[in-house]
Amino acid sequence: MSLFDLFKRHDGPGYRLHHHDPLKKRLKAFLLLALLAGSGWGLYQYGYLKSGYDARSADEHLLALRERVDYLTRQNRELTQQVAQLERSRVIEAEAATQVSTALSAMETEMLELREELSFYRSIVSPSKMEPGLHIQRLELERGEAEGEYHYKLVLTLVRGNNRVARGTVDMRVSGQIGGESRTLGLAEIDPGAELRFSFKYFQSLEGTLLLPAGFQPRKLEVKVDASDRRLDDIDTSYDWNVILTGENA
Repeated sequence: MSLFDLFKRHDGPGYRLHHHDPLKKRLKAFLLLALLAGSGWGLYQYGYLKSGYDARSADEHLLALRERVDYLTRQNRELTQQVAQLERSRVIEAEAATQVSTALSAMETEMLELREELSFYRSIVSPSKMEPGLHIQRLELERGEAEGEYHYKLVLTLVRGNNRVARGTVDMRVSGQIGGESRTLGLAEIDPGAELRFSFKYFQSLEGTLLLPAGFQPRKLEVKVDASDRRLDDIDTSYDWNVILTGENA
């Protein structure tokens, strides 16, 4: 009699015998999980297919976008370099334009000075309206930087001197008022140590600085030219201070 028959024989009412196999149970669970995973993947692919998604087309589109980004990045870099070059060129051109403008202004000033000098020399070479002898060709006066300081320039000429040399001295005096009283200042007072001597055949320029005392109001500048050669007439004349100061007599 087998053990199964023994259990069957002594088995009472309400009891049943079950056979337990763990390996079979695990296998069923694995198959169930595999079935669920496969079903999920199938549903995932089905969903993409239904939505019109194409992985290959998406990859191609993504690649095209990346290439476009790379192209635009290169273009941006090149344009940035071009802008920098144009900015440098603009700065260089602006500096060049400023230099040219400055040079033109300097040239115009120089041309004006040369024209004035040419006119001056013409008056010496061809003094058709001037009598032979010693003349004051030009007298200029301008303010200095300090109070009461004035710079002067006196140009003497010899017209048709027959190759002789004009020699002599120049004296200056300034007439005006100070403290409500009239006063005349000699050269020793307004230009201490000055010795205005000349010696020339055609022309000579004498320059210096006059220093007037504080509060002095000049009215006239008197100029006296004494020639050593008695065949030349001396010059003794006066100028309105404000006229020569503004250059109207230059």
